[in-house]
Amino acid sequence: MYCTIAPDLWRLRDTNDDGVADEREIVAHGFGHHIAYAGHDMHGLCVGPDGRIYWTIGDKGTNVITKEGRRASAPHQGAVLRCEPDGSGFEIFAHGLRNVQEVAFDDYGNLFGVDNDADKPDEKERLVYITEQSDSGWRCSFQYMKGYCPWVDEACGSSTRLPAGVHHPASGELP
Repeated sequence: MYCTIAPDLWRLRDTNDDGVADEREIVAHGFGHHIAYAGHDMHGLCVGPDGRIYWTIGDKGTNVITKEGRRASAPHQGAVLRCEPDGSGFEIFAHGLRNVQEVAFDDYGNLFGVDNDADKPDEKERLVYITEQSDSGWRCSFQYMKGYCPWVDEACGSSTRLPAGVHHPASGELP
């Protein structure tokens, strides 16, 4: 069993079937390295079609030294993360998200999630098609901006502007 307890991703194993994890291993360390909104933690562990473990973190950020000794960093932004079941091959799959709670793969291996809005008036959560190495544009500082906020003013959260490649059935248009 895997679980997320910031700042770590844990692998727990019950080797004698007594309902207690007698083996506990930190698979990756370095999540949530600064204070941000409550609930912007790690979420939604799942196994991807490639057999890797996928999960998300909100905009508390990521700063991981991988088992191979490489730094993987996405400060002040949320991300989708992945690694092999043993923790090797850790990488930031996508970043620039605010706080995706869970992700889901479709039958073709495409990854989707719903990202939280910036808590601004008239703003909505947004469906995101999450591609490898993508940057969706969110930075934690947008939360505290007065006046112009790129997230809102550039219509990233608008229902009238869909993510690229998403078909709107009512209008029949692709953005």
